[in-house]
Amino acid sequence: MTSIILVNTWVGIGFHMTVTYAAISGIPDEILEAASLDGCIGLHRIFAIIIPMIWETIISCIIIIVTAVLKQFDLVFVMTEGGQMDLLRCQVPLYIRKLSVTTISARLRLLGYLFLF
Repeated sequence: MTSIILVNTWVGIGFHMTVTYAAISGIPDEILEAASLDGCIGLHRIFAIIIPMIWETIISCIIIIVTAVLKQFDLVFVMTEGGQMDLLRCQVPLYIRKLSVTTISARLRLLGYLFLF
């Protein structure tokens, strides 16, 4: 489980860093300069100026991350048949009934359906 979390973090962090950097670069210099003249520096500048200006980008990144996490569960469940010592079978009985297939061809067909939809 830890390896899946680390790999997904490694794969996705570049995209989110690029999007966040673009959002921060899009903040007009006049606003940052006016904040500096008003004495807004350090963490106050981050929490009072930068984060509110890029809030929509942060929400978009969170939605993308949640969607990616929900997509990963099906793949891991189908490929590991419930994980180590049937850990996922105890936690998610609904998926057992829906995804309990016995042959490899049925699993691949199910994986194809999950990919398409």
